[in-house]
Amino acid sequence: MVYIKVLLYSVVCVCVYGGIQESPPTITIDPHGAADEGVGVLEGNIEVVTESDVLVLTRDNFKHVLSKHQVVLVHFYAPR
Repeated sequence: MVYIKVLLYSVVCVCVYGGIQESPPTITIDPHGAADEGVGVLEGNIEVVTESDVLVLTRDNFKHVLSKHQVVLVHFYAPR
């Protein structure tokens, strides 16, 4: 599976997370939260692995993370 790394400026990380967290953040998806907007939402939790100031995103959590943060610096790469 191709992983996409999203690089965040340290200032953005501090603003978004309120500081450095010891455990990786988990995004909880509300199955009924987006019903008014006509957007399908999966039920369950999506885990986002963090590596220092980098969020490692997959196809499963990419849109959810980007919808939660107003500003992110994105670095796309393809595996060799």
